[in-house]
Amino acid sequence: MGKSRKNLKRRVAAYIIDNLVLVPIFALIHFAVFGTWIRHVPDFTLSFATHPVCLSFVVIYFAYFITFESVSGTTFGKLICKIKVVGEDGEKIGTWRAVMRNLLRLVDGIALYTVGIILILKSEQGQRLGDRLAGTVIERNI
Repeated sequence: MGKSRKNLKRRVAAYIIDNLVLVPIFALIHFAVFGTWIRHVPDFTLSFATHPVCLSFVVIYFAYFITFESVSGTTFGKLICKIKVVGEDGEKIGTWRAVMRNLLRLVDGIALYTVGIILILKSEQGQRLGDRLAGTVIERNI
């Protein structure tokens, strides 16, 4: 369990850093489209969630993780935290496994990543659902 906890701390830190990279990008897109940093939505409806700007955020979010993990096994956050994603065989994960592990963030991220955290802590290899189904693990990148 010790390895899983240490792994979890690095993963959480990397994820926070990655989001700190993405938020300014989203803010700039929002400002370019709406001419304001904050947009008040008086009547929140499902149409807001399907607005092209919101959808562009989703595409950029997933593209960021999928692209960097499939090419180098790291994102900016993972690089700073000295971890990387590899296949269970120790090889590069490639595009297909990067897509699978990242799309499953939708499940792992339920209730502020409670599902993912529990799975990481219960797994001998520190894997969340996305890692288990994609056959990937997080390892130290020294």
